[in-house]
Amino acid sequence: MDLDPVPIGLVRIYAIIAVLLIVIPEWLAELIIALRNSTNTNKLTTSSHRWETIPELKVSTMHLSELRLLAMKLNIQGYSSDAKNDLSKRVLRRLNRKISKNRRRGLFFE
Repeated sequence: MDLDPVPIGLVRIYAIIAVLLIVIPEWLAELIIALRNSTNTNKLTTSSHRWETIPELKVSTMHLSELRLLAMKLNIQGYSSDAKNDLSKRVLRRLNRKISKNRRRGLFFE
């Protein structure tokens, strides 16, 4: 079965339609998002005190390698085979235990 070649004019029309329907709206969306982010001054930055003291916020911003290092420091066994979500839960459980233990002794979370 022989296929007829597609005319060049038809290919160009499809290309123009693709640019009009896909590429231009993507550019507009990126521009709008960039403008909203530049005008939004009500953000909680990662250098804020809350990000350093609340374990859930701190753990949520960590990469898997950082989580594994923290798990090693906290003496969590079998952390190398865990996925990021599972490891985050285990680290948070251990950190919360450590925090509550330190609060009972009158120490603060570092």
